[in-house]
Amino acid sequence: MKKLRAKLGMGLLFSALVLTTGCGEKAIQLTDEEEGLIVDYTAHVVSKFNTRQPDGLVYVDTSQEEEESEEPVETGAEEETTEQDAVSQMEQNDGQAQEEAQPVSMTLTEALQIAGVDAQVTSTELRPSYEEGDYYAMDASAGKTFLVVHVTLSNQTAEDISVDLLSGQPQFGAEVNGAGAVSAEMTVLSNDLATYQGTLAAGSSVDTALLFQVPADGVTQVDTLTLDLTWNGNSYTIPCL
Repeated sequence: MKKLRAKLGMGLLFSALVLTTGCGEKAIQLTDEEEGLIVDYTAHVVSKFNTRQPDGLVYVDTSQEEEESEEPVETGAEEETTEQDAVSQMEQNDGQAQEEAQPVSMTLTEALQIAGVDAQVTSTELRPSYEEGDYYAMDASAGKTFLVVHVTLSNQTAEDISVDLLSGQPQFGAEVNGAGAVSAEMTVLSNDLATYQGTLAAGSSVDTALLFQVPADGVTQVDTLTLDLTWNGNSYTIPCL
């Protein structure tokens, strides 16, 4: 487009020269004012699109257009800062997640949150097998023994209370004598605390149990006991002995 307009300007200039000199014909007489107008317009057209020299009636600077058309390029420092910000954000999120995941220490009654029902660990025992009546028995794996934790649920109100722990799917763990936690066994016992369902009459109590398999040689008596409970999206630590 620039070349076309430049050629147009040159054509106008040539026409002006023809008009003034002629080519075998009588030259058209122009006044000084008319000649000045033609010269100024021709110089204007030529110089406007002559971007190789800044001297003219209008200097066209295309550098700004080129800068606008170029996409911004991030420097290495900016990229490094962005990566550091991302890492810092991840570390902050991890720290918040760890804080939220920290178990809260409380009593078993507080952790189970059954209104009107008190829950207490009443006793523990170590045994190679566990029986319920004369119709159900469980044997511990080789080299293991059962840690049986007895928990009494007591209705402390004057009204019957329906208890349904099964629907909440509580997950119990036990730390014995400061050793690492072991998960409770899944059983079909009617008095398994993790799956207990029933109605406690006013002022009544029921004995429930949790079974854990521990090393037979490593645990010969229970000196300390801490229960871990994950329940309704929360984690609890329950000191017992």
